[in-house]
Amino acid sequence: MDTIESSWLTAEQRTIINNAETELSVSGCGAGLTEARGRVIALFESTTDHYVQTFIAIALTQHYQLHSMMEASEQWLENARRSAAADRFLHAWVVCTHATMLMNLHKPLEALDVLESINAKEYETHRSLFVRIINIKAKILDNAGRSLEADETYLLAIGASEEIGRNKLNFMVYHGYADFCYRHEEYGTALEYLIKAFNSAVEINFNMGQSQTMARQALVHARIGEADTAIKKYNHALSLAWAGNVPGATSFVLATGLEMYDVLCNMEELKRTLQQANEHLQIHPSESYRGAVQGFQAIVLADSKDYTGAEAYFHKAIIAYKESKYIVGYGSWLSKLGIMLAEKHDYQRAISVLYEARECMAPYFVTSIMTQTIQMLAKSLVANHAPLAEIKQLLIWSNAYSRRYSDFVKNHITLITQLRHNEQRKNQEEIFQLRHIELKETNERLTAVVNDLTQLTAEKDEMLSIATHDLQNPLASLRSMLSFMTTRTAGIPGNTDVLEDIQAMGNIVNRMEGIVRTFLDFGRKLGQTPALLIDTNDVATLVRKATDRHTALIKSKEHTITTNIHGDTWAIGNVTLFNAIVDNLISNAVKHSPPGGTISISVQHTPTESVRDSDSPDDPGSQWIDVVIADQGPGIPANEASMLFTRQNNTPGTLTAEHSGSGLSLYLSQRMAARMMSKLEYKPSIPHGATFTLRMKPAILS
Repeated sequence: MDTIESSWLTAEQRTIINNAETELSVSGCGAGLTEARGRVIALFESTTDHYVQTFIAIALTQHYQLHSMMEASEQWLENARRSAAADRFLHAWVVCTHATMLMNLHKPLEALDVLESINAKEYETHRSLFVRIINIKAKILDNAGRSLEADETYLLAIGASEEIGRNKLNFMVYHGYADFCYRHEEYGTALEYLIKAFNSAVEINFNMGQSQTMARQALVHARIGEADTAIKKYNHALSLAWAGNVPGATSFVLATGLEMYDVLCNMEELKRTLQQANEHLQIHPSESYRGAVQGFQAIVLADSKDYTGAEAYFHKAIIAYKESKYIVGYGSWLSKLGIMLAEKHDYQRAISVLYEARECMAPYFVTSIMTQTIQMLAKSLVANHAPLAEIKQLLIWSNAYSRRYSDFVKNHITLITQLRHNEQRKNQEEIFQLRHIELKETNERLTAVVNDLTQLTAEKDEMLSIATHDLQNPLASLRSMLSFMTTRTAGIPGNTDVLEDIQAMGNIVNRMEGIVRTFLDFGRKLGQTPALLIDTNDVATLVRKATDRHTALIKSKEHTITTNIHGDTWAIGNVTLFNAIVDNLISNAVKHSPPGGTISISVQHTPTESVRDSDSPDDPGSQWIDVVIADQGPGIPANEASMLFTRQNNTPGTLTAEHSGSGLSLYLSQRMAARMMSKLEYKPSIPHGATFTLRMKPAILS
């Protein structure tokens, strides 16, 4: 009820619905629970109020699904649908409930079809319902493998929910985003939002939410090597689940415990937890969790060298996840089966299974599983004497996957940075509104808001730092995979093309690591008073290195690049920021140039007389050192050029759906230029295209 707009219902209606939800959540099990259900159903049948009927039916729908009574759950969903038929807002709530049911059954495509039968924008004035719709959509997009869209939608839901400030809404969006970050192996960010979700669940006395988020915290601690903390939090989660008497919550915690002990390589505790899970499933059958239990049974059997039994249970788990359409779980168990077969030297079957696992996991960025899958697939191909062409094709595929992952990483960092800037701006607007209040009251409130802003800025900076550090781990995995492939292919005759592909992939990883370091360094330094280390640099050398870094990308786009360097090119600046700016400008030029287009890069001297501003060098006879990058793309529309370097410029006119998202990078590039006492300028190319100039102060050499 905390998620329902208070203006929709009278106080009497809210009381009736709250009492019904409380009855269902605190009545334990057995006879007491049966009696509680009877009372709530009688309440539904005794009222003619379609609002009360709809929300009681929704509560019963969710309740029966938690207790794995799907036939009853579907019956009450139909009752809710009939009660809501005459009201579009109630209808939207029922649609959300139906979509959530399908998503919990791991049917994301069906859930998305159901949710898209309503238009979220029509409900923006009803903020709680709007948050619910977009949060469910984010979960569905993630489960459907559309990670970039899911990331943006989650952060939209978080911003809207925090504006409302209701704990039940906050729990819902924090829990969803934490799960998203965990599945994409951003463990620091996942832990941050799991703690927020747990605290929100405590505030609303939501036992199931507390047990689930505590279990997930335990799993994150296991992933980052903190075994003692992981086991302590898992035991706490299990005690919460048992106290709540909700079978679905206990099933979730036990399944999470199996994964945790597998991560910790604690086989004795894994066996003990497996026995608990089997006993629980005998009393409370649940197809949603049976597949996980069967998969971990396979792991236990494989550990005891019973490979025949292990393979049988792996197949049971794979079938269960395939039937439930939970593709990530399906691909994960396929990968584990393929790895076991390869370790048994059954390479032919391993290759077939690992190829299928790769295709299942391809839309998702679960890089640890993908890295293990690709490494074992490469090993199996070599051991099975596969043709060189097949190994080369695997490298090409891996190259494409790493490019998509790189785009996801850049987009994710940009979104987190935007969230921080938006929160800062929102707090600054509150400060300005206080100017019309009596002076003493204004000063008191101003102090409070400034303190809040300072704390918020620290939290957002920490979030950016955590996320950036987390993103370094998958890149390290990719680097390890490339090293493995280099070793495996170095001795194969005629492997020149293969090694060139590996080198190209290595360049991509190097560039991504540089971007991650730059975001971390720049985000940390934006709020510092001391200046960056400014030194003298040979701009010509730096430009040549930047061009070399992009050679593979330029070749893949069939572009031509020309360089023209004039005279002495020593200038003052910071190498890290210079590389970040020039890499961004070259990357944008490559993106927006037509196939076969020419990108020109020149380093030249520009007299200060031709640049009339206060930043010109003090010596009237001196010159700027200009790095000019021009492309033959569509250029920037004149009416958008003035916004090009602003924070609000998220969708510049030159960008297409394929290349969206570089607006904020231009804003950051301009900020980085200013930090090293340089300027970034734009002018249109003739007859079309864009020309960007990085204008640097010349160095005075002794």
